[in-house]
Amino acid sequence: MNLVNRTILFFPVHQSAAKEMAVVARGAQEAGAKVVFWARLPETRSCLLGEGVDQRDIFSPSKEDGSAGNTKKISWSSVLKQQFAKTCLGRWLWVLRARSEKQFESRVQAELRVLEREYVELSELFDSVAPDVVAVSSDRGKWDELSALQLCREKSLSSIIIPYAIAADKLTMPLVRRGPTYDADAFPLIRDAYNHMVAENCHTGKKCLFYAPWIIVALDRVGLLPEKPWVLGGGNSDWILVDGKIAKDRLIAHGCHPDKIRITGMASYDSLYKSSLRKKKVRRSIVETCGFDASRKLAIFAVPSFYEQNVKDWEDNYLFLQRVLQAFKAADFNVLLSLHPRMKEEEYRFMVSEGFALANQSLSEILSAADLFVTTVSSTAMWAPLLGIPQVVLNDVGLPDDYYRQLPGAFFDEASDVEELSRIMRKALSVSSEIFLEGKGGGVQFDGRSTERIVKLLMEL
Repeated sequence: MNLVNRTILFFPVHQSAAKEMAVVARGAQEAGAKVVFWARLPETRSCLLGEGVDQRDIFSPSKEDGSAGNTKKISWSSVLKQQFAKTCLGRWLWVLRARSEKQFESRVQAELRVLEREYVELSELFDSVAPDVVAVSSDRGKWDELSALQLCREKSLSSIIIPYAIAADKLTMPLVRRGPTYDADAFPLIRDAYNHMVAENCHTGKKCLFYAPWIIVALDRVGLLPEKPWVLGGGNSDWILVDGKIAKDRLIAHGCHPDKIRITGMASYDSLYKSSLRKKKVRRSIVETCGFDASRKLAIFAVPSFYEQNVKDWEDNYLFLQRVLQAFKAADFNVLLSLHPRMKEEEYRFMVSEGFALANQSLSEILSAADLFVTTVSSTAMWAPLLGIPQVVLNDVGLPDDYYRQLPGAFFDEASDVEELSRIMRKALSVSSEIFLEGKGGGVQFDGRSTERIVKLLMEL
């Protein structure tokens, strides 16, 4: 396979997607393709550069358009306005103003101007790099990806969603669609006219919108509104790649057309697989680098980014993490703390003490060394069974976890009681290794060749 001069255009919106796509891009380059990235946000560009992507292969909008490189100072008045907006009176006044015809149309027009500018930017990009296939991380993102997918349709180009995480759906996404902006009942005309944009919060029963109402109208006017936004693959993408059968069945259950889905595994699985082949060496390196007691069990904790996702305020997040740390201490573990790319290391240094250290490598490179993995309801919970490692899944925010309860060797806890969590951590260590044989089945592609399969599809489309 060596299709010289084939060009693949990548759209990594998030840093996690950027890391995954950078791996795929290297594989595509080795197969003879030219790769190009579009990075609107400075942090996405920095992430790509950190992953070894040549800066000449990264395109970004000019800073003058206000979409990248600009930082806005926050005034005291704006802070006070934000605090007032959180009160009942503030919310009521905000909704009343936002629903006024003049104010609403003004917001719609502002979004349309952004859409038009970005469509022009991407049209010029497509004309400049002449891609043969376009790889996105989503077909329901706010702007760039929707415009890119529209251009693919206009230019008869294939589009494909690269897997990088477990996709949020109609059960989980409403939990982070909070505040009056997404309150469907606050905008009854939008709620009734765009029923497919509405979902119900499984905890509160409140109906929420997928996008802000003026964004829904703006996208509809230019023909970019996804048909099924609550499921990845429910938009204008041609193909969506997943790691295994469980993920495929989940997408289909939520409305994604089965013919769009291909099982390839994730590129990050290859790093996980390679690490598993040298786990003793990885373990030894961790112990030496962190100064751990080699006689103690090693736990790796994927610290959740609940604060960064606005699921928790900082105080609630801090108290939660303190309980988990106390449980680790009571269970007598060495603990390696793995942060999500969006998290700021300096904000989590309070977790470091004797026997606790921050990881300086990606989770996929170190997880194989663990005796126990502790995570939350997230994509990383899929990794431990592949490596035959028991895990404790923390879920104190009530996220739907039926998908994760299918995993072998997984224990669940709300992390509300330190002693109970410590007991569960110790209990998890007694899991028989035979139980993980099932976890390596289920259609999950874990053989060190996921990137190869993804590249093969990109080269053939």
